[in-house]
Amino acid sequence: MSSEIINFKRKTEKPAEIKQGDFDFDYWSKLAKDPEAFEVAREAEINKHIASINDSNAQERMRRLQWRVEMERKRSSSPLNAASRIYDMMWASVGQNIKALDELAGMLAPKVTKTPKAPKSSKSLKESKIAESNFDSVHFQKDNNVLKFAKKRAEEVLAD
Repeated sequence: MSSEIINFKRKTEKPAEIKQGDFDFDYWSKLAKDPEAFEVAREAEINKHIASINDSNAQERMRRLQWRVEMERKRSSSPLNAASRIYDMMWASVGQNIKALDELAGMLAPKVTKTPKAPKSSKSLKESKIAESNFDSVHFQKDNNVLKFAKKRAEEVLAD
């Protein structure tokens, strides 16, 4: 690391009164004028955030995820291409989470058979409509169970 980068970083240090999580646009804007200094500060900020995570397993997952993000950035032909690749990674992860929630909901929900086709007689038609409404209420209950589970899990994660 060159002394110019270190000196620039010292001159543009963030004030101590800035709370964690606040984004100082002016600081990063000035720093971006020197790409090397910006990269040093960016990596330091990411590493500081990862180190602040209490759970060592979560820290390891974050380090691996950050490594994957960095590799996508290196493989990309431009910053826009890198952003697109990272965006695709994010949506792939979200898709996996949704699939896992759907599978969990399927395990939690009672097994339901398909409703038979509506018979021709009016008495059987009423029975068919009742069965259909029961089928709909089971799906509503399944969706509610998934939401309750997701909310409970989110609260547990935030509590940690």
